[in-house]
Amino acid sequence: MASQGLGPVSAPLPLYYCFLNAVKAMLVHKGIRTSPYHGTSGKITTKKATLSGEQISFGTRGVAPALAQYMGDTDIRSQYSMKQVLYNLAFVHRAFVLTFPKLPELFVPLLQAVYVRKDQGHEVWAQVETDPKFTAPEINSSLPSGFEQDLGIVGKNVFRLKKRLKWRDGSAELPANLARLSTYNRRVRSHVVYIRGQPPTWYLKLNRGTADFISRSSITLMLAAMHRLSELARYDPLRLQLLMDSQQNWLLSEFMGSAPLQFVDEVATEMTGQNMAVPFVRG
Repeated sequence: MASQGLGPVSAPLPLYYCFLNAVKAMLVHKGIRTSPYHGTSGKITTKKATLSGEQISFGTRGVAPALAQYMGDTDIRSQYSMKQVLYNLAFVHRAFVLTFPKLPELFVPLLQAVYVRKDQGHEVWAQVETDPKFTAPEINSSLPSGFEQDLGIVGKNVFRLKKRLKWRDGSAELPANLARLSTYNRRVRSHVVYIRGQPPTWYLKLNRGTADFISRSSITLMLAAMHRLSELARYDPLRLQLLMDSQQNWLLSEFMGSAPLQFVDEVATEMTGQNMAVPFVRG
């Protein structure tokens, strides 16, 4: 790991370039051409060093916008605070809600995430079962667009995507079936996210209807957040040190410690279409 042995004020710079090169490799692998610009920038908006005072902006050209387009990001805004970006990342969400307890949780743990085929029919849909500690009314009030509760299943909180996929019988139909499933799955994955592990844990991302919700992929958000931290590491290390000395240091440390492996896992999954796992470890 490029940042091994480096402190939190130095680590973001080599980590960002690792992230950047991984994304470039993925875009090349997918046949997507882009300009050499980073495509994201940042600036300070408050005198005091806080996560809310670190602004992250997306441009119209470069690696970050090309990544966002490939990932199907739908958020039309181009500017966010570092606090907002970290709020929308599942792998640091526990640290986030403990740091900022007034904000509602965005990620609901899933007991199951499956595809279901209708008996004696061609319809297929995505279906998730949520942790019972989150009530159905609470989830229904913040369900992602296109989801609904399956009221036919009693005693469990089960939600499904309204849109159906056609799955036709016969080996000759398999290529077309898989192509439709791939397109359908990309829509599902904008709302169903995971934290790497053995096994990985899956979550449904709720939409709380606030400006803090960002409809962008975690890969895009991780790249942008690490870029801003790398800017601070290079041009304003004293401010980065102030952030690390603040009450929000645990959240930043959690991000910098967990993001590298999470990022590589997600990029590798996008490139290969396969789940990543540690060799010789059974989940």
